[in-house]
Parts: sequence; C-alpha cells; structure tokens
Amino acid sequence: MSNEETTPETTPEQPVVVAPMPDGMAVKSRHSGTVTRVDLGGALISLGEGVDGYLHISKMIAQGGGPITRVADAFKAGDTVEVNITAVHPEKRRVDLTMHKPPAMDWTDLKVGAVLESVKVVAVEKFGVFVDFDGPKHGLVPFNLMTLSNRPRSGMCSRSCG
Repeated sequence: MSNEETTPETTPEQPVVVAPMPDGMAVKSRHSGTVTRVDLGGALISLGEGVDGYLHISKMIAQGGGPITRVADAFKAGDTVEVNITAVHPEKRRVDLTMHKPPAMDWTDLKVGAVLESVKVVAVEKFGVFVDFDGPKHGLVPFNLMTLSNRPRSGMCSRSCG
C-alpha cells in the first residue's frame, strides 16, 4: 500500500448551455405578462417562453396613475400586467421590468455633435438652461457654450417643436 492519498477522478466541468432569449425580449419593448408571485418589494412576472422578470414596487403604477404603497393591494398571482423591459440578463433568462413608459432617448443614444429635434427649455438659471429632450432626465446646457443671441428663455423650443 502506498501512502499517497487517492482522490476520485475529476472530470472537466461541462459548460452550462443557456438557451438564447426569445425574439422581442429587448430593452424598451412592451410585453404582457402574468404575475406569478408577490412580495413586499415587488412582483415576479412571467413573460412566457421561460423568461421571468422582476417588477420592483418603485416601477409600478396604480390603476389611478399614482404610486403603489403595498404590492399585495394592487396585484395578486394570476393577474395580467403590461410591462416594459429595462434590462436583459440572457445568462439568467431574466429581465428587469417597469410599468412606466420608457423614454424615447437614453443617455447611451447621445453622441458628440448630435443634433436633437424638439428640445424644449424647461428652466433658465444664472449658469445655463435645463432642456427636456424626452430622455430619462433633463440636460444642462451652460451659457458659456452659447452665444448671447442663442440664449433661450423658459418655455422656448430649440430648433423645431413639431
């Protein structure tokens, strides 16, 4: 007998194969899903084809349009809900969801030199203007980047507001 310790044969780990996400499961896409579970912080929504998503309470809208203070008062298992995808995690076959309408433009859509149509001035401050470009937040344009003749007043539209 040898003093060497014997170990069971180890086999190389088999790679886990994850099925691809179904077509149409993209950020900003709208889907109808079924509530499968409700907890204090939100609801688990099944979108079908093995894809689930979590709808956090802060991303929910009550029937009257206001915020939801208690998930169990608004949803129960089996309810159908319309949701928008905010993030996709294909390795887990999971998505992040919201009931809010996604913005037409995201920060990642902005490029240096881009010309934005229908940009509306929402506030004028001493240092610049805040503009709404239908993105997730308002943007700031400092006055030192504008000529005196191009400095807008509150409520004005930059370019066309069509």
